[in-house]
Amino acid sequence: QFSRPPQQILWSALPNKDYVRDPQSGSHHSRGVALDLTLIGTEGEPLDMGTAFDTMEEKSHHFYADLPVDVQRHRLMLLGIMLAAGFQAIATEWWHYELPNADDYPLLDDE
Repeated sequence: QFSRPPQQILWSALPNKDYVRDPQSGSHHSRGVALDLTLIGTEGEPLDMGTAFDTMEEKSHHFYADLPVDVQRHRLMLLGIMLAAGFQAIATEWWHYELPNADDYPLLDDE
């Protein structure tokens, strides 16, 4: 039995498998094979990605069309960098990347 209280809190608030994994099956973060990130500009400021990190709505999807061109460019740049580095993206979160075959890795205990 693994303890994942933060995952349970997220699941209780938003039980939508498009954005949050059921704590009983575990997330790819809880396997140590996923990360959330953004791009930083030359002055150290986060680049505009169109939504805040962990915004659980359609506007957060990688290819949401109704965004300014510079935001679309930033998302595509991040996607290209991460795919070239061997990570995979999920369609619903521009910030989330994970190793291929992430479900093959064992869950880590949070305690």
